[in-house]
Amino acid sequence: MRNGPLTGAENNSLALSFQHKQSVDVFVRHVKDCPHQFRGRDFRKCSCPKYLYIYKDGAASRVSAKTGAWAQAQKKAQEVRDSWIPELAELKRSISSELRGPQQSSEFCILIAEKLPKACREIP
Repeated sequence: MRNGPLTGAENNSLALSFQHKQSVDVFVRHVKDCPHQFRGRDFRKCSCPKYLYIYKDGAASRVSAKTGAWAQAQKKAQEVRDSWIPELAELKRSISSELRGPQQSSEFCILIAEKLPKACREIP
């Protein structure tokens, strides 16, 4: 058995925090003329380009969110997180393939009711 800084019962919670395998974080890269460039990469209120920091299975990458709005970048980050859940990704694919044409909004609730009946019952 290896004796190291993360072994032993007293360091069990610390060891669990290092088992983190995937995350998506939004950050901003301020342009040269931005008056907020010294506020850091977590400053949300400027229109500078937002990026996604994606960490999965030991590999890190930075990808443009292709927006200057923090809320839009958060939505894209959530889409990436959702793509890591196979059941949710398959559900989105099946719904999007079944929803074509002008009747999309009216058929959406019917499809959701068929696919996720419990979730639809909870919506008032």
